[in-house]
Amino acid sequence: MLVLFKGHFCAPRYVLGAKMVLRNLNCPICRSVHVLPLTNPNAQSSMISDGAIVPRPLGKASCNDCGHGFHVEPIQDNQLRELYGDAYSLGLRDKSADADRASGYCEHISEHLGSLDRHIERGHVVVEFGCGTGHLLRKISQKWQPRRLVGIEPAPKLANKARELNGKYVEIIESYAESSVPLVKDADFAISVNVIEHALDPVAFLKTCRDSINERGTILVICPDGNYPHSELLFYDHVSSFSVTSFERAASQAGLKMLHSATLGNGQEGFQLFVLAPDGSAQEPSAGSAASFQELSEGRGRYLKGWATLEQGVRNQIGSDRYAIFGIGEYADLLSAYCPGIIGAAECFVVDNAPQPEYRGKPLLSLDAFRQEKPDTRILAAVNPRSWKYLIERLRSGSVVANHPYEFSELRSAL
Repeated sequence: MLVLFKGHFCAPRYVLGAKMVLRNLNCPICRSVHVLPLTNPNAQSSMISDGAIVPRPLGKASCNDCGHGFHVEPIQDNQLRELYGDAYSLGLRDKSADADRASGYCEHISEHLGSLDRHIERGHVVVEFGCGTGHLLRKISQKWQPRRLVGIEPAPKLANKARELNGKYVEIIESYAESSVPLVKDADFAISVNVIEHALDPVAFLKTCRDSINERGTILVICPDGNYPHSELLFYDHVSSFSVTSFERAASQAGLKMLHSATLGNGQEGFQLFVLAPDGSAQEPSAGSAASFQELSEGRGRYLKGWATLEQGVRNQIGSDRYAIFGIGEYADLLSAYCPGIIGAAECFVVDNAPQPEYRGKPLLSLDAFRQEKPDTRILAAVNPRSWKYLIERLRSGSVVANHPYEFSELRSAL
């Protein structure tokens, strides 16, 4: 699902000011030096998007002028390629959830293209950059039946799954988009979902999208919403966190104009959508002031500081109480990477219906079995804060003592 490009950054040399503004570190999008370093949630490790833990601190910063989030020390091309080798498995752990996400994204694509009267038709050529396991390609094929449908995917496991799912009706190219030979030309639509945040150079990625379409073509990009602090900041392989302003600046540098932008809902909360078209006369948006996105930068800083203090907060409040972890998804992975003590002290994991007997070396129980076998054990919910208000009603209705880890930290306001 990933596209790699080499970026051009200046390494930081020293830090000035009470607000820790980094000097001689340029924002990769607007080149501003008004940059704030962000707290590392864990000094030794971080996590990539498939849940794998890497032995490197997160090391991110935020631009006060355009709201772009990025790495203080840029990831190198060879480092990122290592992360997305044969072991990379995003979308393979829960295939039904991957398919459900693709259905949701397909509906958003249909809605927002339709609002602009830019419809995918049977005679069209459609390319998806970073097609992953191919579920979105399958939905596009079923809904619109374009003349040619191409998926670009560099991760071998994901490319193979995409071929298995789509068969001969969709062309899967196992390659990085920065190939010196253009992989697709004269497409009517170029689509990428949750890819551009991984690109080492997002401007170059958008130029590749532009080069793949014809002069009347359309580019649609979906990526995490970087206009407020949330869990997308915690992924080491999220090279960029985009505000609308930083995305528009990147697009203009790639010779594109923004036709439409929107935040998503209906199961895709936390993501944003952009529709772009070629524009040879595109004018880059004017630079903001140093205070334009200071609030966003400081909010990101508070969010990551909250994660840095989360483990100690749980320890202080729970003490020696017995507890289990509810959930084995993304938030359980994040706790494993940034708060390993919380996972280490848990007695077991709990889910509604246990698919296997163990998880991360601990027993995995169904919720019903947990209630019967461990009625006096507290639950810590490793779930997205958006889900907590629904989960807490179910757990506490069964007389289970349940908390979200955020309750014991500076992150409690996010619940």
